[in-house]
Amino acid sequence: MIRFLQRTIRGLLCLLSCRISPNELGSLILTINSRVKIQNSEIESRHHKKFEFWRLKYGFPSCTRSKPEDGIVNLTDIALSDTQISLLKKGLNFCLPKEPDLLYTISGIESSLQHQSHVDKHYIRSTITNKLLASSRRSSTAPSATKKDFASLKALKNHRDIIISRSDKGSQVVMMKADEYERKMLDILSDPDTFQEIPTERIAALSDNFKSALRTLKRNGNITPEQFQRFTSNLTGVPYIYGLPKTHKPHIPLRPIVAYHLSPALHLAKYLTNLLKPLVWHTTSFQFKILPNF
Repeated sequence: MIRFLQRTIRGLLCLLSCRISPNELGSLILTINSRVKIQNSEIESRHHKKFEFWRLKYGFPSCTRSKPEDGIVNLTDIALSDTQISLLKKGLNFCLPKEPDLLYTISGIESSLQHQSHVDKHYIRSTITNKLLASSRRSSTAPSATKKDFASLKALKNHRDIIISRSDKGSQVVMMKADEYERKMLDILSDPDTFQEIPTERIAALSDNFKSALRTLKRNGNITPEQFQRFTSNLTGVPYIYGLPKTHKPHIPLRPIVAYHLSPALHLAKYLTNLLKPLVWHTTSFQFKILPNF
């Protein structure tokens, strides 16, 4: 939502740039930026006070070995360098910037110049063209990453005994020992009420069984032909499970996440998610009937 609002504000500012003076536009941008900083500071302070209240009330220990402002939870004995901390602070979704989509930019500029005079159109086009050319020259010549950055990333990658993951809550980067992560995941999978071990041959026949069950549901009139086409998938992968560390809880347990993006039941899982989500707040448990031979 925040990214959507930021894009909306940038789009409105682009439209206003053709209708108000540069001084008024600059003053408006400064006002918006200052208001955003104040709002972010208020939200951060409020959340920090709430977290400290509950931590002190229940006696939760502080689980971060790095500084809280670093956004990094280091549960290992490895000391991070300043370069590694700066890279990890960017988050696990950080990547090198993509090249600007010139076609999309030009089409947006042309649509905003429809109601301008011929002289204004020529001036705005030439100004923006010079800016785009200067930006493209800078992006093609400026180094995107230094050798020191690559060496720091390679050093982290070579540590086979650590796991780097994001936290369950917030945007923290968590470093933990691989054997500890494996032990906690095995503890989760050892629960017989939640997980069940199945033979390898059944995993290989998972896609065929799923399609057969869908055909049975369609033949019995339980689903419509449109739903049959929607749920049918050519994916043959097996869902895998991983855990996200709950850094806000004592002993830092893992939250199990089952990834369905390669499973043949992907579209069915999305449908059931949208169907069951409104009911989550009105019940404490669900009961499902398992289809035979599935």
